[in-house]
Amino acid sequence: MGTFISINHKKNESIIVNNAMDQLAVWISDLENDIDKINSASTYTTIDNLSHDTYILLNLADKYHSISGGEYDITINTLTSLYGFNSDKYKAPTADNIAYAKGEIGFDNLILDNNTVTKKSDLKIDLSATGKGYLVDKLATYLTENGIDDFIINIGGDMYVKGDKGRRSFNIAIQSPTLDEEFATTLTLKNKAVATSGNYERNIVDKDGNKINHIFSGISLESVNKYQSVSVIADTVEKADSFATIFYLLDLKKIEKLCNEYNVAVMIIDNKSDVIKFCGFEKYENTANKKIVQ
Repeated sequence: MGTFISINHKKNESIIVNNAMDQLAVWISDLENDIDKINSASTYTTIDNLSHDTYILLNLADKYHSISGGEYDITINTLTSLYGFNSDKYKAPTADNIAYAKGEIGFDNLILDNNTVTKKSDLKIDLSATGKGYLVDKLATYLTENGIDDFIINIGGDMYVKGDKGRRSFNIAIQSPTLDEEFATTLTLKNKAVATSGNYERNIVDKDGNKINHIFSGISLESVNKYQSVSVIADTVEKADSFATIFYLLDLKKIEKLCNEYNVAVMIIDNKSDVIKFCGFEKYENTANKKIVQ
């Protein structure tokens, strides 16, 4: 998945955690192999023998595409991959390559049927916004089923918090997108996940001085810079990660409507550094804490 992962746990649980990390590596490899299989397939080729996890994620992508009104579209990778966002080797693609990619994008060009996938265009998918969180949730389930009840999983800054630290709750921090201060806020969480999407890490500046963020609209097919960051608290990492990406693409009215409908809390830091909170985000905040409790 191209990002770091760490698990904070009790020292006597190291063997179980190491086994869990080995299992996670297998899940990641299976998913990446399936994505490569889909992305390298020719147009009108039917891809089968996909893992159960991959097909679940494809159907989740379909659901979120609908929820977002088409703004969230995993086939946007056809375009964003040209910029090297997935490899961290950023570059500016040619106008011809951009025009070609835009003609191939569209979730409707991906046919899901009976555990098979058929491509109607030369598209490429990216399941990271949903897949990363989904696999972390599987990891959390594995740990719980093997007797570990108190831990924090941190994957690229997105976190799942299970249980507590002795008699204290775990406290975590959300990075400030401007880096003007140490943290944007601190949270006290238990059996919850938090994920953040933003424009402050993965981006390039083109020859005209325009910032091109890694999050693109599935409708306009252009880079989106609506906010500095969007942080979402949810019951699962998959849900938090997916909605953090979706909300980044939407206006505030739609965000407020959807966070109420899908029972997630959200904090938006806009491009003027104003902070907007919806759906009870404040109840998770603990401003007395100024650092992550390890």
